[in-house]
Amino acid sequence: MDGTIPVAASLNYKARQPSLGSVIRCLGSPTLYRAHYRYAPGGIHHTLDFELYYIQQGIMALTQLDGFGNQVPRLDGNTPIVFFSYVPVDSNDKTLDRLTAGITYEMKQEISPWPGNFDNITVKIDPSLQ
Repeated sequence: MDGTIPVAASLNYKARQPSLGSVIRCLGSPTLYRAHYRYAPGGIHHTLDFELYYIQQGIMALTQLDGFGNQVPRLDGNTPIVFFSYVPVDSNDKTLDRLTAGITYEMKQEISPWPGNFDNITVKIDPSLQ
C-alpha cells in the first residue's frame, strides 16, 4: 500500500446540481483545475471532463459536458457540477495525491494552476479528436 487514503466522502448529483459559479462563490477560487475533451467510448458524443481542485479544503468538484465533433462545450458560471469528493487535508502534495488517486499519470499531468476565470481555461483535446 502506498499510504494514499481513499476518498473520505463523495457526492453525486442527479438533479439540482450546483453551478460552477456558486461553487466558486462559496469556496473561493480553486487552486488547480483539469480540463480534457475526449471521445466517450460506446457513445456518439464526446465528453468534456472539468475538475476544480481545492487543495486547502481537500475538495474536488467535477463537471462533465457532452459535446459533438471538435467543438469543445463552453464552460461558464452556470455549468452544473455533477460530483464532489472530499479527502482529509494533509500537505498540499499528499492532499492532491489523495484527490487524484483515481486518475492516470497522464491525466495528472494535465492539472494546471487556476487561471482566474473561465475565459483563460486551457482544454486538452484528446489527439484522437484532432
